[in-house]
Amino acid sequence: MAGARARPALGKKGAPPPDHQRVDWREVKSAVIYRLEQRAETAGGRGMLVEKSIVACPPLTAPVDFGASVEAEARRRGLGRAKKVYIVIAGAVWLWDLAKDRFKDAVLTLDCHHAAQHLWALAHELHGRGTETARAWVEP
Repeated sequence: MAGARARPALGKKGAPPPDHQRVDWREVKSAVIYRLEQRAETAGGRGMLVEKSIVACPPLTAPVDFGASVEAEARRRGLGRAKKVYIVIAGAVWLWDLAKDRFKDAVLTLDCHHAAQHLWALAHELHGRGTETARAWVEP
């Protein structure tokens, strides 16, 4: 998921009061689709995608419409010929439900960013916020 800035209707009738935040962030639902054979490495060994497709839907798009867009693009990219489908996904329950509905045999994996957030939250509960013990528990 990505964010997009949206400016409220400042100065218009019914607009937020002057102390209101000038920029609001809205969620943009997005997905990147690629086939494993479209991966490559730079000379330094960094991974890269040679070819990919991006699906992005505007804020307030219904999850069912986002799911239909992602599935349609995945089919155009060869989903029907794929022996295995892997999905790296954020932690929102609705995303997991959508992935299970649209890609029932896919292997679902929580993305690194959200997994790290959960690990740090657990480390803080177990070992105390900001402690060396918490850091030593998470970082390996």
